[in-house]
Amino acid sequence: MLTWLSGTFFDDACKRYLKANAFWTFFMKTADLAEPWCLGAMIAALAKNDTRSLWLAFAGIAVAHFLRSVFDWRGSRARELFIGQAIRYLDRGINQRFFEKDLGLHLEEHKLLSQASMEKGRGRAETLSGLINWWLLETSISLVMTFVVLCIISPMCALITFATVLVSVITSTIMNHALIPEADKVDVTYRKIIGQRDERWNGIERVATSNKIKEEIESMDDQFKEMIKSDRRVWLGFIDKGMLRNSITAVGLLAVIAYALQQTSLGAMNIPDFVAIASWTMIVIGQTHTLATLERQITWCIPSLRSMRQALELQPRVLESTNPFQIPAGSDIEVEIRGVTHCYKGSTAPTLNDLSFTIGAGQRVALIGPSGAGKSTLVRLILRYMDPTHGNIIINGHDLRNIGLSSWRKLTAYIPQRPQIFDGTLRENLLYALGKEEAAKVTDEVLWEVVNRFRVNFGARLTHGLETVVGKEGVQLSGGEAQRVMIAAAAMKRPRFLIVDEGTASLDAESQDAVQQALYELLKDGATALFIAHRLSTLRHCNHYVVVTGGSSDEPQVEATAPNMEELAKRSPTFRRLAELEGVNLGA
Repeated sequence: MLTWLSGTFFDDACKRYLKANAFWTFFMKTADLAEPWCLGAMIAALAKNDTRSLWLAFAGIAVAHFLRSVFDWRGSRARELFIGQAIRYLDRGINQRFFEKDLGLHLEEHKLLSQASMEKGRGRAETLSGLINWWLLETSISLVMTFVVLCIISPMCALITFATVLVSVITSTIMNHALIPEADKVDVTYRKIIGQRDERWNGIERVATSNKIKEEIESMDDQFKEMIKSDRRVWLGFIDKGMLRNSITAVGLLAVIAYALQQTSLGAMNIPDFVAIASWTMIVIGQTHTLATLERQITWCIPSLRSMRQALELQPRVLESTNPFQIPAGSDIEVEIRGVTHCYKGSTAPTLNDLSFTIGAGQRVALIGPSGAGKSTLVRLILRYMDPTHGNIIINGHDLRNIGLSSWRKLTAYIPQRPQIFDGTLRENLLYALGKEEAAKVTDEVLWEVVNRFRVNFGARLTHGLETVVGKEGVQLSGGEAQRVMIAAAAMKRPRFLIVDEGTASLDAESQDAVQQALYELLKDGATALFIAHRLSTLRHCNHYVVVTGGSSDEPQVEATAPNMEELAKRSPTFRRLAELEGVNLGA
């Protein structure tokens, strides 16, 4: 996991700062190791009443301490630079991999690619980066250097130290091997609870109006209580085993001091070497305890990091061809749905089954059908969230799979059922689909024209005009107002192919009529449009109608097509039934 983290999210600058930190930490630890030896020399000089050697040893301690401070200062700068760069590059890397996933993956893997999962993984990655930079690097360098110096002074002490640390590492590996699967199970439960909590938080209005507030609080508390029981069982067991390991390590390292003491008492080792070995061994004991703590922290981070890695490494299902066709800007758009069948992941029943019809260039096509007929799925396929299981979508004679996705989406605008308003100003939301240079050229006069044309002018509520903040998810707006902002934003893009999925469902009759007129006026320059609606009254201005049913293996999914509603009523039982339910007068 550490290798994946560094290889994926550390750029060259991160690695350079990390190497600089290692470089200065090495010299800082060299100074650390020199101080105990100088202290031992002072003790020996005092015993011999050797004033000159005493002050030389004192000077050695002073120099070592000063150099340590300098090296630590340089290392701290390198660590700080690393942290800033690592956090930035980590954030960029996660954003890039998250946004580059095709939208079909986001639909089918929404739990794995959830905001809660990404945020938790990001937090653990930051924690792990800090542990590597601040503690793991210093601890590792300290242990290696101490071992090397012990090899020079006393091979036996070095051997005992090496054996002790080796036993500690092997024990830790075994403990981690047993712990991680259990920790993974707890993490899965945690993500499920957090996902449900976020859903309830976002749906606070429904929770409150359903009188479920107290019930939800208790339910979440009960779920957390059960999860914490499992979590405590896992980690308390790990801590108990860690205590046994730490005790074994302490006994082994104290044996080093005992051996050095014996050698000194026999005259085989001098006092400076004894003091240095005793001090260094105590440092090793401290470092092994630090290493054990780091190990627990790293193990704690791994399940969330593994989930994030699994999500970010999901293989794309929508792939660009080697040399994709780029649709020229301003092109008229014709869309042919040719034998399209689609099944979602985990389902054997097709949502679309051998669907075929054509949306001619400049046509305003209404797609009509009951819930579950696959209308929204077709929209996703046309926008290439995913590719159909079978069949083809042909744009201007080219298979959509062979068209540059960016060039296709530049020509399309999508108005979904649920408005997607971002926290920011009205201006920012209206210009969101435009490039920076293009947006900079749009004058306030043009924006106000669009605002008025699509009835986005909310009167006194536009307290700061175009700079009025609309709030997260358009919280400052009504449902109809938010939908009108979406429609106006689509108009600013000047699309050549417009998809409106129940885009006026939240509007009152007067606003709906005004927006419908503005939409059709927008399409006068020859843009093609696909309208999906359950309210048939919103489709009067379309010039081609397609009725789809749930479909089956032995029946065509397209029940009927017609140039107007009156003709469609003669051909389609489904349309007649929907019209009767809505009370639409087909003779009007």
